[in-house]
Amino acid sequence: MTFDLSGQVLVVAGEASGDHHAADLVRALSGPAPGLSFYGMGGPELAAAGMEVLHDSRDLAVMGLAEVAGSLRLAARTLANLRGTLESRSPAGVILVDFPDFNLRLARAAWRRGVPVVYFISPQIWAWRAGRVRQMARWVSRVVCILPFEVAFYRKHGASAVYVGHPLVDQARDAPARDAARQRLGLPPSGRVLALLPGSRRQEVRAMLSGMLDAARRLRQHPGLDAVLLPVAATLEDRELAAAAGSEGLGGVRLVRGDFLPALAAADAALVASGTSTLAAAMMDTPMVVGYRMNPLTYVPVRYLTRVDHVGLVNLVAGRRVVPERIQEDFTGENLAREGRRLLVDGEAAGAQRLAFREVRSRLGPPGVFSRAAEAVVAGLLRSAAPGPGTGR
Repeated sequence: MTFDLSGQVLVVAGEASGDHHAADLVRALSGPAPGLSFYGMGGPELAAAGMEVLHDSRDLAVMGLAEVAGSLRLAARTLANLRGTLESRSPAGVILVDFPDFNLRLARAAWRRGVPVVYFISPQIWAWRAGRVRQMARWVSRVVCILPFEVAFYRKHGASAVYVGHPLVDQARDAPARDAARQRLGLPPSGRVLALLPGSRRQEVRAMLSGMLDAARRLRQHPGLDAVLLPVAATLEDRELAAAAGSEGLGGVRLVRGDFLPALAAADAALVASGTSTLAAAMMDTPMVVGYRMNPLTYVPVRYLTRVDHVGLVNLVAGRRVVPERIQEDFTGENLAREGRRLLVDGEAAGAQRLAFREVRSRLGPPGVFSRAAEAVVAGLLRSAAPGPGTGR
């Protein structure tokens, strides 16, 4: 179905995964809304999808309350510029992708000007700082959800929300199976392979890579590893990885760029930073240990405000603890290696995770996620935005 919708749309994605998913969405929108063009903030993938990139999201690839302080000036300038384009360009709508501390401010500015706002990949306000849902309900025309439990939360608080499935469902369809992935990456068909996924943000990598590397060194000694893979996000440079690795360096670790899902498919086990990558590992049927560590000044308020029992999305979707989590002070090389060793040598432990992954995959929706998302976004943009204060200021 094609809709009579034309003009510019402001798109704002704040990190590597958002850039990736937003790029797929922009491409999918050419079907139902061929008259739209796009500008805003994003990374190389949105640029490749044809969006006019005014601000590179990699410059704001930070996390948490303490870490973001160093980028406040740049964030303020970027936000002011994008707010200004709401008046100078009069866009047909705004598409926001995650990045809530930044994007909710922009949502309010758009609402004040009567510009419809669609939130794709909604912020995880159901996990912490849930009071922001009132702002979402007021300022956002449509929330396009990618996790099955989100819709009930938003609708309960008066927000218009629709579930379209998770983008990984479509992306995983084209990913190779284990043997093909190993052949593609030049790995032997047999032997133990470990994948390390410390996150896509610089601060995440600084906080977690050294611990994961310590675990990999322990696992090389027992039970032995034939390869250690480190899929690298487009936002990260080799020098940043080397600095985060610490004194031991990256020796014996193979950096993989552009083959994130194949690297996971090739692995017998993975050490994964909490986030979307846990669902990617489940899609690739790769047993995992989930971990996370952040600045203590950030962790204290986050822990106090968190409303969920698990930090790993794979556990949240499953509704129970199906993979181990090692968080903050428990995030050590020794603990990660202990859990990883169980997955590498105990077929029953790995098999139990894979059985649970089937359930997780079934809850993430059927293929065609971006087609459904594009139609949901267009429907949201066509909705009349709730009237703002009327001042336009």
